[in-house]
Amino acid sequence: MAQQTQDPVTQGASLPTPPALRQLAEAALARLRREGSACEEAGSIAWQADIRGPQGEELRVLCRGPAFPAVPAEMASPERIAAERPWLGAYRLTVATPLVVLDLCWSDGQPLRILTFSRGTWEQLLLP
Repeated sequence: MAQQTQDPVTQGASLPTPPALRQLAEAALARLRREGSACEEAGSIAWQADIRGPQGEELRVLCRGPAFPAVPAEMASPERIAAERPWLGAYRLTVATPLVVLDLCWSDGQPLRILTFSRGTWEQLLLP
């Protein structure tokens, strides 16, 4: 009898975080570090930066968590997300234009969860 190999995605494994997504998340955190302000709320810290583009575009970058985070190198597969419900991450990074165009969630030692990601011209306001 032949042994079947299962795809790691269907087993709920983690996948590499796509480079473009990781670059945007890291750029958002870099802008928060340079231009953001922090405040404590409900046992965690919230960092916020309001960014204005050359044509008056507005971008709000917000990150909540117990400390300033690093972006995980891996993201959770859809099957893993479904298997681990309910799940609440320690960190949440959002970018709004005013609609939320990027919303990521994760915990230390856990892969990234993509809640929302919508490509657009807003990306150019974040990238160096």
